[in-house]
Amino acid sequence: MNHRFSFRHLLATAPLWVLTGILLSAAWSRADEPKEKRHHMENRFLFVIDTSSAMKARAKGVGETVNGLLESGIKGELRKGDTIGLWTYSDHLDTDFPMEVWAEDKKDSILKEVREHIGNLSYEKHSHLEKALPQIMHVVENSERVTVILIFDGADLIKGTPFDKDINGLHKHYAGEFRSAHEPIVTLMAARNGTVFDYTINYPGTVMVPHTADPLPPPETNTPENLVVSAPPPPVEPAPSMPPPAKVQIILSGSDFIHNASAPPPAASHVAAVVTPASAPAPVVVSNVPPPVEAAPVAVQAAQTNVAPPEGSPPPPAPIVTTPAKAAPVVPAPAPIPAAAPIAPAVLAATTGQLAAMFIIAFSLLTIAVVLVLFLVRRWRGPQPSLISQSIDRSR
Repeated sequence: MNHRFSFRHLLATAPLWVLTGILLSAAWSRADEPKEKRHHMENRFLFVIDTSSAMKARAKGVGETVNGLLESGIKGELRKGDTIGLWTYSDHLDTDFPMEVWAEDKKDSILKEVREHIGNLSYEKHSHLEKALPQIMHVVENSERVTVILIFDGADLIKGTPFDKDINGLHKHYAGEFRSAHEPIVTLMAARNGTVFDYTINYPGTVMVPHTADPLPPPETNTPENLVVSAPPPPVEPAPSMPPPAKVQIILSGSDFIHNASAPPPAASHVAAVVTPASAPAPVVVSNVPPPVEAAPVAVQAAQTNVAPPEGSPPPPAPIVTTPAKAAPVVPAPAPIPAAAPIAPAVLAATTGQLAAMFIIAFSLLTIAVVLVLFLVRRWRGPQPSLISQSIDRSR
């Protein structure tokens, strides 16, 4: 009978043991997880190409622009998982080209598909950018990060950005030079959280891309945390061969002009992932040449003549000559000491206090379970017969 009660008791207390195991496993899993998980922001790149009849003479530049940007990974801005779109327009907008998701192992296949699509484009009819702009701005407004790469002749007006006046003025000013060179104008507009914050206007061979990419992760090493190892010097790259001079030499950036708009601040939840593009600060020139010191003015000495003073008059005062003050020696300013590169923090683990709290909770639940087991066993057994009753039963 006692064995039967013990088996039932174990079955009744099984949920408590299962709960204790779950709490212990949760404590260990929380110790291994980092405290903060970085939110991955999407980064999109949208090519918009004008295929009107006016662009037929500039078709070669269109292909060179798209192919060159993709081969360079959008000048190093592409990351794994970023999306690439390609739209065309003339009298209507065509969005039939499928969106591509970037990965290094898919680079060759993506380039092949884009080249085939660009090679099969037909340049005809008139350009109507106003029919494509609503869809372009819809993508801008509904993307965390997007860079629109507009390849056209600059004849149509840009609308919907904080820099419409500046961009349209530059297009109008340089349209003749691009037309005579038979090259398209490549205008990039970078947006974050639905607002365009920077732009560049470029020649196809020298495109500048506003910075929007996530920072690259540091390389994995087996170096101990407290051991500081100096970074190896960068490899010396061979000097590139000088290309032939282009017909049009123009690289215009939104940072070269005065704007009234400013970049929108990143959201609080995206602080860990967002890298705000900003123009590089002007270099500080440190010079050891002392500044020129102007000599103190020297009082003009009174002219002396051979004419004797009249008798009885007091002698003339001695002339006062002021010597120039000596310039204080100029101590050259010490060269600025470069700040040490920050060391990447180690993986965050749970503190000793958190682990101790988890173990205390688990131990308390285990103690409660044991007490409950003892209480149930004693209750199920019922009152035990006394020694007198046992002796009477034996005598019988």
